[in-house]
Parts: sequence; structure tokens; C-alpha cells
Amino acid sequence: MKLFTLTLVFVLAVFTHCFSQEIEWQNTIGGNEDDFMYVIKQTSDGGYISGGWSKSNISGDKTENCIGDWDYWIVKTDAIGNIQWQNTIGGSSKDQLCSIEQTSDGGYILGGSSDSNISGDKTENKVGTYDFWIVKTDSLGNIQWQNTIGGSLVEILISIHQTSDNGFILGGYSSSDISGDKTENCLGSSDYWIIKTDSVGSIQWQNTIGGSDADYLRSIEQTADGGYILGGESYSNISGDKTENSIGFNDYWIIKLDAFGSIQWQNTIGGSDYDYISSIEQTSDGGYILGGSSTSDISGDKTENSLGGLGYWIVKTDSLGIIQWQNSIGGASYLTSIIQTVDEGYIISGYSISNIFGDKTENRIGDQDYWIIKIDTLGNIQWQNTIGGVNYEYVYSIAESVNGGYILGGWSNSNMSGDKLENSLGSGDYWIIKLTDKFNFITGKLFADLNNNGIQDNAELPLPSQKITELNTVRFAFSDQNGKYSVSVLDTGNYSVYSETVLWYSAIPSLQNSTFSMIEQTDSLNDFAYQPQGQYDDVCVTIAPMGAFRSGFNAFYQINYGNYGTTTVAPIVIFYPDSNVTFQSASVTPSLVTADSVVFSFPAMSPFQTGSFVTTVNVNMGIPIGTLINSTVHIEPYANDANQSCNNSNWEVFTSGSFDPNNILVSDATLTPVELSTSPWLDYIINFQNTGNDTAFTVKIINPIDTNKLNLSTIEFVNASHPVNLKWINYQRNMEFKFENILLPDVNTNEPLSHGFVRYRIQPKTTLNLGDTIPNFAAIYFDFNEPVITNTATTVIVTTTGLSSASNPNKLLVFPNPANNKINITGIQLVNGKANLRINDIYGKLILEKTISSSTTDIEIQNLSSGLYLIQSGELRATFVKQ
Repeated sequence: MKLFTLTLVFVLAVFTHCFSQEIEWQNTIGGNEDDFMYVIKQTSDGGYISGGWSKSNISGDKTENCIGDWDYWIVKTDAIGNIQWQNTIGGSSKDQLCSIEQTSDGGYILGGSSDSNISGDKTENKVGTYDFWIVKTDSLGNIQWQNTIGGSLVEILISIHQTSDNGFILGGYSSSDISGDKTENCLGSSDYWIIKTDSVGSIQWQNTIGGSDADYLRSIEQTADGGYILGGESYSNISGDKTENSIGFNDYWIIKLDAFGSIQWQNTIGGSDYDYISSIEQTSDGGYILGGSSTSDISGDKTENSLGGLGYWIVKTDSLGIIQWQNSIGGASYLTSIIQTVDEGYIISGYSISNIFGDKTENRIGDQDYWIIKIDTLGNIQWQNTIGGVNYEYVYSIAESVNGGYILGGWSNSNMSGDKLENSLGSGDYWIIKLTDKFNFITGKLFADLNNNGIQDNAELPLPSQKITELNTVRFAFSDQNGKYSVSVLDTGNYSVYSETVLWYSAIPSLQNSTFSMIEQTDSLNDFAYQPQGQYDDVCVTIAPMGAFRSGFNAFYQINYGNYGTTTVAPIVIFYPDSNVTFQSASVTPSLVTADSVVFSFPAMSPFQTGSFVTTVNVNMGIPIGTLINSTVHIEPYANDANQSCNNSNWEVFTSGSFDPNNILVSDATLTPVELSTSPWLDYIINFQNTGNDTAFTVKIINPIDTNKLNLSTIEFVNASHPVNLKWINYQRNMEFKFENILLPDVNTNEPLSHGFVRYRIQPKTTLNLGDTIPNFAAIYFDFNEPVITNTATTVIVTTTGLSSASNPNKLLVFPNPANNKINITGIQLVNGKANLRINDIYGKLILEKTISSSTTDIEIQNLSSGLYLIQSGELRATFVKQ
């Protein structure tokens, strides 16, 4: 019987943590011009109010023409992003809204800046060049009152909030002296300007706060004591209201005011370079969370170097503004908002141009993307998500939703691509995204049911690293080392999961069905028992190079073997070293060493039992860089093996000079359209080595999969150097390979065992065209260190004639294939007018070696048994079958 539980149970906490930020829904909202969203907030009915400015006339989603150059544009949506109403508000010039929130009467307060005179909706002339313009509407967006507030020069309103007395607090910056509404001269080129109004927008008090240089307020909030917290950036030294010199070019400058606008305390926080604050908020402990961006390295108050130039900088202070902790988070990115969440952690919004780098675990999707990060109460990253299309996205606002998850508001000019499900309507549009942290889970385990009784008995092994897929959504997961799996689904309804096919076995049942009537449920005991379908011998072997091969140095292979049949088998593994390497030793004792092979005999293995060992070879002295090394491995018994295709394995490597031991290899650097049409496999090996000075306890590999070019549904795990757990991170399009408690020794302690690898295969999409490339790289994390970024392994789609080009030295063309006694070979690479051609059989034994001097030649094949043969010429290779 299945168990059906809510995720309130402790056991599911790990699942919600892993899947806490996928897109639930999204909406692109705009007209035919540029529409720039700056703020989004949840409303009391569970919907959302968003605001910004628009240049669009009636078009797309826009139901009113533009009044001036730019207008306020507010859009009310329901809980799933459908537009309920909208209003275009403006005068004849530029009006740009930066702040909106619902008021206690169910209406809305709008705050921004305007250079319009009386015209359109504007009932007052401007005072200076730009003024604060606040507008109060009813619950349907109809204007109730408005006020234009300013001096003779420029005032930019950044934020407005309703206060506890139903008035409003306005925060921005000003360059005006006493004039218009302004009662104090400017202290520098620009100052903080704080205004408190009553419930109908009449000024009650104001304060100009600054130093002798430029100071820009970016955020203001009312505090629990009725006062206010201000955050902005300052270029001023001690002068005016400023009591501390600047630390760098500009710094965070936070100020605490009492209820009447008088300064209670202040703090200048920064490093030696540029530090820009974007957001400040009082936290539940009475302190403050500051979010911004910094280019400063360790200096001043900054305790970490900047990552990627400009990066996020989070600072937590106590109630007096004294720093408690901080975190610098990068790649290259700019933070726009930070708020405390119900779990007393923090959610951060911003945008980034970085690929995987520093703290960033996902490649950028377009030129610039939303970058959302969740941190805990001490600033440690819990999860992150890069969200975007192929062009530019700016996120400016984030809020926690009352029904769980987060609402994001920003701007996009991307068409349908990446995460974006709708084309752009104009030059740029509002882009609203709802992230969910609520899922349903289908869980169970996979095991070998050798006695067909439907129960995992003590001697029956779990099946790790097997893929389990939901039938309709195609969401999938992998079983862990204990055979357990968890597939998440985003909605209620009926779902079915099936497990990966295993040769010679049937999964019982073939489908497991689940029904969810609400969110945050788990349907467990969806087990798959793999039952044998007859008596089959089937042993398999693979070989993987571990690190680089350099002339005169030792190199290493890991050989993995296993029993994948239904009978008990005692395997014999035969290693055939390439003629350019010499066998030195192995981590298990060989039973026989001959001139061209090394034999390893193993005791009887039960079905699904596996093993591995490392062989050490020495690369011959004097061979040039770029020499092909192609050692092979074979496993017996072979004659009665039901699946002989996996009884032999090879992997080509080329000798190198200096090298990075953390790399990625691909089995095919080129594919022809003919090869592509047959859905070939691309095998990838990701190598890693602990080059530090102590044991690595955890190794994590993040491997972005280009799902536009690789068919994700075909991905298959092959093997790894150590027990590994696999996870497809759907929202990041990343494969994660995690080696927990690997205890990987450092290179100086034990060089052979300091290596590791993971190997998988996947098919390219058959729709690729000539000239297309399939790039692949990985980021390798050793414990808590910064990631090591590997090389990029690239496969290129080329024409047949392109194979003879030195720029694609990876294929020979053999025809006919299969062949009897004669084959033709093209694509031979000539060096100084000649080439050395070698033919090896499936065991790695050299059958034919010939020096040729023509790029196209006929080779007579005689006295060869049927089987598979490997042809090599310099760095070129091909396979053919003897009929």
C-alpha cells in the first residue's frame, strides 16, 4: 500500500529545499514601444500591482495611448498574472514611476518623478526640472488626489510608503536650494531629501541630508519605533550632516531618523572602490539588512574580494547600524532588492551577465538575466536561479507571496527563448514571474528482484543512478546510491512515472500512478522491482583516462567492470596498453602480465555487482605532443555473452604538455550529417583531481547541458570513479554530480588516488545543421572552494570532405562498411608526405601497420575474422566491421 503524506513531515524538508525556486507562471505585458517595470507588490486579494513607465500607445496589452514621452503605467493582475485592470497616468513630458504600494483603504499610492507641466492627468506645473510626483488612486486605479513637490532644479523620488498614521514617507534625492517646496539649501551637488506628508499628501516636515559631494538615497522604510531607516550611496567626506569620511569612491551610507526626521545615528560602510546600496530593510531582530553592489576588494569594511568586477554585497547590521556579518556574492552582477523572508532568511533580486563563476552556478541565458538568490539568516546561499531569454532582462523588484514562493517584476526585450515563453510585444516589456516553493513528490526505490517475489531481500542490490521519468511532464530524477528517488511535480492531478529500461530485466510494475488533490503532498512506496527475464550472461567493462598523458610521465586509467546479466559470473578483465605506453602497476594484483596485455581475474559476481581498479602506465619518452594513445580493455567470458557490445572499451587521448587535470573529454569532436541522422551517442568524461594540500570530503560537479543541441531525454549515466549521486536541476538546466564523503586524497599524499571522474552519454539533436557546434564544460567544486572551470569540449557538425582537414582531425572515412576483403580509406592525415596507418582488433591487438603516402588509398583486408576493427592514422580514427 502507498503512503500519502503532506510535506509538513520532516523527511520531506530536503526535497522542498532542493526544489524551491522553479517558475510557476509568467506573463509578458506590454505595448509596441518600451515599457519599463520598476516595482511589483502583492495586494490584499492575493493578486499583484505592478508599476513603471511606458512609451506605448494602444497596442499589445496596452489599452490607452501614451500621454507624453513617458507615463506612469500601473497594471493590476490576479493571483496567476492575468490583467484585471490598468491605468496610464501622465502629463505631456516624462513621468517615471518608481514606487507603488497598496494603502490601508484598498487603493494605491504611486511615487515617481515628473518634468510635465499641467497636461493630461497632471494638475500642477512642474517646480523645477524634475519633481517628486505622488498620486493616490482608489482600488481600481482612478486618481483621487496628487501632489507635485520640488525645488528649482532636479528632484528624483525613489520610494514612497504609507506610514503608521496613514500619512506617507517620501525618499529621494535633490539638487535644489531653497525654492518651491524646498526649505533647505543643498549641502552638496545632490542630497537625500526626505518628506513626510499627511494622508492627503500635504507636507508635514522635510529634511535635506547630505555632505559636500553627491549623496543619492536609494531606499527608505519606516521602523518599528516610528522612525525611519535610510540607505543610499555617498561620495562625501566629513561635511554637512556626514560624520565619517568616504572610504572609497562611494560608500553605503545608512541613516536612522526619529519619527520627526532628526538624525539619531549614521554609518558609512564601504571598501576602497565603488559600493552602491539599493535596498535596506529592518529585520525581525531589530537590526537591518543592506543589499547593494560593490567593486571593492578586501579593504575598509569589506572582508571579501569582489567576484567578477561588480557583484552583490549583503551587509547585516544590529539596531545601531554596526556590522554583524556580510557576504560578497558574484559573478558580475547588480543587486536591486533584498527583503527578509518568513523563515528569517533573505531573498535577493538583481541581474547578471556572468556564466558559471564565483558563486554563480548557472550560465547566463542571454546578454543579461535575472539572478535570484535565497540566503539563510547568516547570509549563506541556499539556492539561486538565473532566469532570462536571449537578450536583456532587468529585475527590479521581488516580494514574497502569501501562498508561498516569490513574485518578480522587471523588464525584458527577449523573444521566446530560454525561460521566456512569450515573444516581446515592443522594444521591451514588463516581465512578471512567479516562483514556487511548493511541490508534490512521487518517491520510491529501485532494486534487483532476483527471486521475482516483489520484495527487496537482503542479498538483492539497489539500482543507483537510474533515471525515473514522469510520463506527461517529462520531469525526471535519478535514483541515489540506495536506489531511492524523488520526482517533483508542480501541480495537482494524475501523474505516472516509469523507470529506465535495463537489459534482461523487466521493471515491475511498468508504471506507478499518483494522484494529488492539493500541493505539498508526497506519494511514496512507488517502487520498481527489476525481475530477470531469463538466464543471460552479460559482463561489461569501460576504460577512462584519468588526467593528462605526458611524455615520460606516469598516467592513469580507471577500469570499471560489472555483471549486468541475470546469472552469477566470474569475470576476467584484459587490459591492452597502447604501444606508446608501458604498464607499471594496478590497484589490484594482475593474474598475468604479458608483452602486450595485463590480465585480471575476479571472483564470482552477482547480478548488478560492480567493481573498479586503477592502472598506472608510463608514457614513452620522446613521443611528440599530440600523439594518439588508445589503450583498450576487454572482459570475458565473451563467447556466451548475451550483449557483446559492452565487452570492449577504449578511449582515445592525445599526449599533451602542461595541462589542467580538471577537464572534460568528448568521444567525437566532429560528426557528419550522415552520422547525426543515426542519433549517435556522445560520451563525456569529466576528470577531476585534488591538487590541494589536504583531503577533499566532497566533490560536486555542475555540468550545464545545452538542451537546444542535446536531447536531454536520452541522457544515460555510464559510470564514475566513486559512488556518486546524480541530479538534474531543471530550473538551471544543469546536471549535478555529487561525490559525498569521497575522502579524495591530495596529489602529494597519493597521486594515483587523487583522481576521479564521471562519465555519461547523451544523443545530439538530429536537427542540427552544418557548422553547428555542441559545446560542453563543467564547474568542479572541491568542498567549499571556488569552482574549477574545465576546458570546453566541442563537437562540430562537418561535411565528409571536412574530415580530411587538419582543423577536424578526428575521423577517417571507411567504405564500404561492413566490408569483405577490401576497404577504401579517405581522410588520411599526411605529415611530411606520409602517414602511419594501424589497424587493431576489438582486443586492441595490432593487426596491420603500414606506411602510406597518399591521402586516399585502398587497403586489402585478408584472413581477418568477423568483428570490429579500429583504424588509426596520426590523430585520425575510424571503425569498420569485417563481414
